[in-house]
Amino acid sequence: MSSSVIIIGGGVVGQSCAWFLQRSGHEVTLIDQGDLQGSCSTGNAGYICPSHVVPLAAPGMVAKGMSMMLDPKAPFYIQPRLDRDLWRWVWLFMRHANHRHLMRSRSSLAGMSVESQNALEHILADTGIDASYARKGLLMACRSEKHLAREREESEHARAVGLDVQVLSAAEVREMDPDLDLDVVGGVWYPGDTHLHPGRYLTGLRSKLVQAGVKMMPMTRVLSWGKHNGRIVSLQTDQGELAVDQVVLSTGAWSGDLARSLGLRLPVQGAKGYSFTLDRPPVMPRQPFILADYKVAVTPMGDQLRFAGTLELAGTDLSVNPVRVARILEVVRECLPAFRDHDFSGIQPWSGLRPCSPDGLPYVGKWPGLENLTLATGHAMLGMTLGAGTGQTVARMISGEAVSSAWNVCRPDRFA
Repeated sequence: MSSSVIIIGGGVVGQSCAWFLQRSGHEVTLIDQGDLQGSCSTGNAGYICPSHVVPLAAPGMVAKGMSMMLDPKAPFYIQPRLDRDLWRWVWLFMRHANHRHLMRSRSSLAGMSVESQNALEHILADTGIDASYARKGLLMACRSEKHLAREREESEHARAVGLDVQVLSAAEVREMDPDLDLDVVGGVWYPGDTHLHPGRYLTGLRSKLVQAGVKMMPMTRVLSWGKHNGRIVSLQTDQGELAVDQVVLSTGAWSGDLARSLGLRLPVQGAKGYSFTLDRPPVMPRQPFILADYKVAVTPMGDQLRFAGTLELAGTDLSVNPVRVARILEVVRECLPAFRDHDFSGIQPWSGLRPCSPDGLPYVGKWPGLENLTLATGHAMLGMTLGAGTGQTVARMISGEAVSSAWNVCRPDRFA
């Protein structure tokens, strides 16, 4: 049965929900506190990676995080602040960073990711959006034996759930892209991963949504809620009051605050990342890869090249930390000799907040006690990977259709 659905949040997850909901016959309004142009989704590395079956809360992450958390140059960093929600999140993260959680999560992550990759390809085929989508796999390039051993170990989890994995020697890595002059000891390649230009994809999808009749309300902030008998009946915004049939909450790093205004407990921390995009790189890689020792992603996006990296628990602070930005550039110059300082001259770094749950799994599903509220948030670094699948799943839930059992681990009230 069709209904009127208000989606709060216009990133890749919110727009994906809008696409599948309008395709299912629902009347959709998408509202966002920003201008819908520069969400967290637009500046990311553009990966759709079923290979990432190990959640952020994984064995060894607590010790690794403790060793790096006070180093502002480290790949993982916690911005020091007195914040009760942050330290509750850290406590929950520590409880889940274990082997049992990994084994329980990996098949679900793989199932959700493959389903989402297929859903994305259907969107691209249906819309004709030119987002430089390519199926070239993803290479984890390792400069040290320690990190190669770690990537080999992680790759076994992908292999265990049926994904294609190839462990490569240093010579095989160089053979894949001889122009790069990569100094590596080896790597792990995931042939099934894909990538695209996220900004071009979202611009194209937004245009198609408007053409399909989705109402867009940018620069609109939710102020309060009207509730009655276990349902949300209205939204008060700074642009006026909206009547409600169904609500999808998809506000990324701001989801915890908005959920709190409804009286719900939803632990979410914004994990800041940075990227640089070059229009005229001195050399263009043949395929995307991650410098595994430093967690810096390198993605060819049509005629552009993007470098992205860092994970900084920073709440909702989008300010640019020059120390962390400088570290990404140091890594690029150290690992890719063709790149020099002048290649980045005048290029402003982009920053965005990935919404992280404490167990590394997204929140997707209806909230018990509020029968017309569906959550779709907390995807961390997998927003682009899981975005289309989340939208498809949310549309099925609201339409009363069956959904894949892989999404059962995403119950939004699991920390309530």
